[in-house]
Amino acid sequence: MNYKTHEIVAVIEEMVSTTGQEPSYQTIRDKLGSGSFATIKKALDAYRQKHAPVSKLSTATNLPDKLLNRVGKMANDIWLDALAQAQAGWAQEREALTQQLQALQRKYDALCNENDIRDVIADHVFHDDPAAPEAKAYAQLEAKVLIKTELTRKAAIKIKQLMAEVTQLSSELDQTKAALADATRAPEATPV
Repeated sequence: MNYKTHEIVAVIEEMVSTTGQEPSYQTIRDKLGSGSFATIKKALDAYRQKHAPVSKLSTATNLPDKLLNRVGKMANDIWLDALAQAQAGWAQEREALTQQLQALQRKYDALCNENDIRDVIADHVFHDDPAAPEAKAYAQLEAKVLIKTELTRKAAIKIKQLMAEVTQLSSELDQTKAALADATRAPEATPV
């Protein structure tokens, strides 16, 4: 007898309902009394497709707009909180750097005052010397050059450090802004 695929599927369904297990090719052939393995395979594949468990992914839909908006708002709120904390940290770092810069300025001013004190000492030391004016001027000039050279060197190093920190903070701010922009676009563009 020639069986059609849907008839063989019905036999398979009956066998599964009585035994609780999917039958083998040979068991199906024995039940039918005949049939090629190719025909039985075709029917068994049709049965498996018909009775395959429904994949959760295949039935998933996009999130409802209301839920998507809430999730997006929550993500945005979290991001804004994180950004505010980061900015507060940057403000603290900026304040610390400003204080360091002010401390350096005070040191510079103090060194300049030292230079003034050296002028007074030079006036006193060279007061009785006939070559005093030239020696005094030379000593004052030498002291000023040494102090200013050292101050310039230290200031250049500190400025370089501060500029590197400002560049780093600027880079972090740019990355944070870009991430914020991406985070605010992400809920709209990416279905969950």
